[in-house]
Amino acid sequence: MEIVLKKTEILEVFARAVPSDQHMLQMFAAAATKGVALPYTEGLCEALACIDFAVPGYAAEMISRIASVKGIGESQYESLVQIASEIYATCGAVQSADADEFGSPLFTHEPRLKKGKNPEFEACAEGLWYAVEVKAP
Repeated sequence: MEIVLKKTEILEVFARAVPSDQHMLQMFAAAATKGVALPYTEGLCEALACIDFAVPGYAAEMISRIASVKGIGESQYESLVQIASEIYATCGAVQSADADEFGSPLFTHEPRLKKGKNPEFEACAEGLWYAVEVKAP
């Protein structure tokens, strides 16, 4: 069973995972190693903590994806925008999802569909189930 991470723990994971050189987010990682969450990392950690409550392990998985985008350039920027877009769309879905009888959001990360592509997530809001595949930029 995965452990749900808190916002401060997510910042620590981010600081350890993102390289301190040759990474688009190196400045944010350098500040995070000092325990400082700049506005971007503050928002990122809040969104990841929100999702990690519904899907334990999500924050660590996404930080690993962020850290794996090495180098600086347009393709790296686009990869990071794609990852951030997935995180923020997913956070919005978790926040607006209906809850089950135990208070857990009615939300599934990367559900397995019988045919076709698998979406990023599936959620239920106001009694309606929907699936989303995030595409950016």
